[in-house]
Amino acid sequence: MRICRVAPGAEPVPSTRGAGVESTVHHLSVAQSRLGHQVTVIDIVDEERPPVPYRVAEVPLRFPVDRRNPLVHALRQLRFQRAAARKLAELLAEEPYDVVHFHGQFAAAGGLAVARRYGALAVFSSHNPTWGSRRLCRSRLQRVKYLMEMLSLRRADGVITDSAAVAHNLSAYLGVPARKLQAVPIGVDEAYLARVPVPAAFRRRHAPGGAPLVLSVARLAPYKNQAGLVQAMRLVADLLPEARLLLVGQASDAAYATRVREMARDLGLAGRCRLLGAVPPEDLRRLYSLCDVFVMPSLWESQGLSVLEAMAAGRPVVASDIGPVRENVPPGAGILAPPGDHAALAEAIVTLLRDPDRRRAMGREGRRFVFRERRWERMAELTMDAYARFAGRPVRLRRTGGPGAALSRKGLGEAREGGSP
Repeated sequence: MRICRVAPGAEPVPSTRGAGVESTVHHLSVAQSRLGHQVTVIDIVDEERPPVPYRVAEVPLRFPVDRRNPLVHALRQLRFQRAAARKLAELLAEEPYDVVHFHGQFAAAGGLAVARRYGALAVFSSHNPTWGSRRLCRSRLQRVKYLMEMLSLRRADGVITDSAAVAHNLSAYLGVPARKLQAVPIGVDEAYLARVPVPAAFRRRHAPGGAPLVLSVARLAPYKNQAGLVQAMRLVADLLPEARLLLVGQASDAAYATRVREMARDLGLAGRCRLLGAVPPEDLRRLYSLCDVFVMPSLWESQGLSVLEAMAAGRPVVASDIGPVRENVPPGAGILAPPGDHAALAEAIVTLLRDPDRRRAMGREGRRFVFRERRWERMAELTMDAYARFAGRPVRLRRTGGPGAALSRKGLGEAREGGSP
């Protein structure tokens, strides 16, 4: 099959800092190429792009990068929208493609009609965590804010979501027909499945004296609820004063990052709670290997990839009990707590820190699940099944188990109303 994938255009593919959607574009393209498909990726020019096993069709984009400024970011995306649509039309005029797959709302809004005009199946992947919240799905303000995505959801032949819970919300609240929806989770880079040695100096720096270590990896944003985790750690510290918390991730909201830092100080956790910001990929893998418990306290998500990365490293997880997370944490791999309940979060953390045997058992179960259900090769197969379903062709059935089983057989599957309120 000939596949043209259109990147978001925010930064080059593959991402040098592990940016989520750009990494998804890269890993999915690699996996589909390994399955024998011909993949072309439309992306911005990058003079330092490493060798990749797929073709890259570059478009120049001379516009400042500033994701913290919504106006500048939107203008840059509009510029990329036009450039990508022109490049797509050139490619489709030169040679036929079976599928054009968009991963950004701006590029999709401008390019879906081009793909359909040339007879290609036009697919849009929605990676927006907003649609993991039922409340935000019902918000007219959010629908206006994401106008380009609303257009893309309407115009696409098929829509791929990161979770069945989000697919349910798109159907129930935004009116996307169920027949157009298919849940395909984001996969895990196999580098996270490799055993990573942790140097003694690294261990001393982050877990001095063998202190119990709690890790959370996410960009600092209110919906990620790092503030709630800091409150939970205050309760943990009352019972396990030696426990430490590391928050890893860039600050997408500077005011919120300041609030989290000041909260840790005001709660007497300044020496036991550290905000590391973004870290290099190798250090991130070491932190996953070093931590005793991984925590995702998000109020809503589209999927929650860092939970899977932690499970790949054999770590037990404590996470919010929201639909997209339930799909990725099988029974026996972690403890789920009501979203926003920092007391329940603290109780789960303490329970696991006090029970090393249970931590090890959960770590083994989570690692098995990721290896079996969330590697990129499997995600590529499920994506090919989604293409077939959207095109009205038979979908190949596979034997599988766990929460991901329904994803290979159904679009919405039997997803319950599982996003957060």
